Amino acid sequence: MMFRFWIQVFFSCILSLSVSAQSDWSYAFEKAKQVFADGKYTLAMEMFLPVTTPDETNPYASYAQYYYGLAAYKSAKYQESRQMLLQLLNRDPNWEQHKEAEFVLAASYWELKKFRSALAYMYPLQSDMSTSVKEMQSNYYKTIEPLDTLIQLQRAYPKDIELASILYTKIKNTSDVKLSMLAAYLQQEYKFTTGSSPSSYSKKSSYKVAVLLPFNIKELTYEVQKNANSYILELYQGIRLAADSLAKMGVSLSIHPYDTRTDNETIKKIIALPELKSMDLIIGPLVPYHIEVVTAFSEANKIPVINPISLNSKLTEKTNYTLLFQPVLETYAGTVAQFAYENFRFRKNVDKDNSALEKKQVLIFYSGEKKDSLLAFYYKDSIQKKGFKVTICSKVSNRTIGTVAPKVFGDSISLLKTSHIFVASSDPTVASYIISQVEISKQQVPLVVKSDWLDFNITYDQYERRMVYFMHPDYYAFYSDSYKNFLRHYLTAYKTMPTRFSHCGFELLFQAGSRLHQYGSGFLQEWCNQGSDSGAVLIGANFSNHKYNTYLPLVYFQQIQLILANPIQ
Repeated sequence: MMFRFWIQVFFSCILSLSVSAQSDWSYAFEKAKQVFADGKYTLAMEMFLPVTTPDETNPYASYAQYYYGLAAYKSAKYQESRQMLLQLLNRDPNWEQHKEAEFVLAASYWELKKFRSALAYMYPLQSDMSTSVKEMQSNYYKTIEPLDTLIQLQRAYPKDIELASILYTKIKNTSDVKLSMLAAYLQQEYKFTTGSSPSSYSKKSSYKVAVLLPFNIKELTYEVQKNANSYILELYQGIRLAADSLAKMGVSLSIHPYDTRTDNETIKKIIALPELKSMDLIIGPLVPYHIEVVTAFSEANKIPVINPISLNSKLTEKTNYTLLFQPVLETYAGTVAQFAYENFRFRKNVDKDNSALEKKQVLIFYSGEKKDSLLAFYYKDSIQKKGFKVTICSKVSNRTIGTVAPKVFGDSISLLKTSHIFVASSDPTVASYIISQVEISKQQVPLVVKSDWLDFNITYDQYERRMVYFMHPDYYAFYSDSYKNFLRHYLTAYKTMPTRFSHCGFELLFQAGSRLHQYGSGFLQEWCNQGSDSGAVLIGANFSNHKYNTYLPLVYFQQIQLILANPIQ
């Protein structure tokens, strides 16, 4: 009897401990869910993590893994989201909400640019989550790049009309023979129309343009010495002059400037103004938080937004009304990689070489600036896809280049195999060291550098002798009659020479205003369907099937004159 009593006591204790443990798991899980509901996703991840522990007394482990993955996705920590959701699906494949987990996993793969994996998880969900899948297709299909990847995916999923439509839109205006044939096949196979008719767009006698820039009027000075904010004024002066020029051509635009300053409250007040909903175009803003707010506003009110200076292609993702006027970093990398493939593979190292041998090694140097390091790694990826081998990809500064450069350029055997050198740095010390070391080597190794180098204390003769090519998005047609006309009017209006920001402001509004007048409310779509186009002040642009400029001018010196190496087609 005593034995049976103690057995009963033992099991009672075990049951009590089990109930207590489950209660602890429940409390921790519900607490984390509340933090998640409050939108504090990073904190929610920390709180869900302990609850993901597999334990016989923990019925919340799978739910915690799912919420952790969802919180990580909402925090833009897509790799962590992917890892946790894969663990969940592998550990508990029959979990009752596995389809929701697979949907979030597919979204994480989309953000990570793992397109095949994203489609593999997305497709089985079409019958149960058709609305959500359609929204996912709408948001992410347009982000698939490069074009070769999109073509391969469309072949793998031929029944996906949305995927075929995205591909058709991208290639329907191409001049490439093979792509043109593919476009014709897609049009016939899926019964695609040739596009929207401009006549369906709304036209007006006059258009309103809002200019949202951090003028910081209270700090703006008009002294001879420029302040840090002067480029904003120069940009705006170019915009104003374009409006005046268009007015003489019968194009009526009213310009409405708004000082966004740099704080968060000012932009919220501007967005809340009723008049802003009547605008036909918004130029700006420049501050990251402002861009986020204005993008949401433009999508909700279907008002086109053109950012004048950003190089970040992510700003155009998941948007229909945002255009980046500048070539983005991916454009830099892709343009140079293609140019290098066509021009730098077969060449002589020294004049006495009897023939040009194939050279496929590449040297890459970059600064610690975020844009420069991103550009370097974009270029590394692009040039490797062309079959080149990156032998050096090194971060350098004015303190380290004196040690790095002699070692690299002192290796004459390696230089004999080097196709070209790519430098993403605006440091004059770095530029001087690299130029001098290449001069010392006496080998003809082309250099591709940023246009900032044109302002350094290096002679044009040296640049020409050393085969230096400049990535020059601001290169303007100074020899053209249209530029001479612009210069005359700018000097008359502002009594000072225009800068690259003046050129940018003028070109942006002149091109956008002309298309507003021509197409009305549909001008942004038509602009992106037109392909390349010559500029009024700048050389030109190409927004073909993209929401950013895909043309980057490359220039070099010939007989001490700056020559365009890749004229716009």
